[in-house]
Amino acid sequence: MVLKYPRRSVMQKVGRLGWLVVLLALAGCGQSTLVQTPAEQEIVQDMRQLGVAPEAIAAYEASLESLRTARQAVLSLSAGDLQLVQTIALGSIANYDAYYTRRADYPQFDWSRDGCSAPEGLGLGYRETFRPACNVHDFGYANFPRFPTLYNETGRRFADDNFLVNMNSICRPKSLLSRAACYSAAYAYYSAVRVAGWAYFYD
Repeated sequence: MVLKYPRRSVMQKVGRLGWLVVLLALAGCGQSTLVQTPAEQEIVQDMRQLGVAPEAIAAYEASLESLRTARQAVLSLSAGDLQLVQTIALGSIANYDAYYTRRADYPQFDWSRDGCSAPEGLGLGYRETFRPACNVHDFGYANFPRFPTLYNETGRRFADDNFLVNMNSICRPKSLLSRAACYSAAYAYYSAVRVAGWAYFYD
């Protein structure tokens, strides 16, 4: 199985108040928040109506719950790189992209990325479709190992769960005829990183 997750560097400190302001501003732009958003609830309903496999729906709901826990914990952290790395790695695609455009301001993080690799043998043509979600996932896998509290299966699980949430957000705007297949492909990609991603996370 070819699953590439390069390593990266780390971001400058921001004050707690400043971080909260950024979070609220991003939420106003449709970014990830600490609670299940209407868009996320809509995705669950959409998956059910389309007859997506129950295990794919259950994985998505579990990922949302996992991220709620993770993001609540981030709010309790003192300002610094540990807080910021999770703000970026466990947020939405647009949130990551906003930081990526200013990556020169955060030379302490590793911003390298190599897109997506399809799970071997599945023959899925979603590498470009899911590339934005893969970029966020790459950032987590590259930078979490630098932090002892994140360099473990809990940290890896958080990065993987956010990967699924971001992939499903990519699927939702697609046409009625293509959404079910997209959700199923997202679950396949997620399942692949849960099974084999440890080899790259701990590399």
